Amino acid sequence: MIRAEGDVMEIVAAVKESVAVSPTLALVLRMGRLMDSEISALDEAMERIWAAMVGVLESTEALHGSTMRKVMKVLRLTQAVKFLVVAAQFQLIGNKRFLRLEMLERLRRN
Repeated sequence: MIRAEGDVMEIVAAVKESVAVSPTLALVLRMGRLMDSEISALDEAMERIWAAMVGVLESTEALHGSTMRKVMKVLRLTQAVKFLVVAAQFQLIGNKRFLRLEMLERLRRN
């Protein structure tokens, strides 16, 4: 599990690094003064960053699922039920955050 966490952290670091060293950062810093071609370049760069972040989220979800399966294997039935109840409550909180992100994505597209 620790290796999987390390893999996810490497993906996150790669995304951060790609943002910092790419021309995207320079374009963002000049946001108010961009030309049309630069705007489309920025849009394309932002799409790549968005796709990379979706990949990060998918990796973390896979890690969460793997962790859940491993935890469930070692718990007694009553412990597993309690754990699933708490996990469901936690998931509801996460879903609220996801809905906010979904709303932001729709706003970004329009």
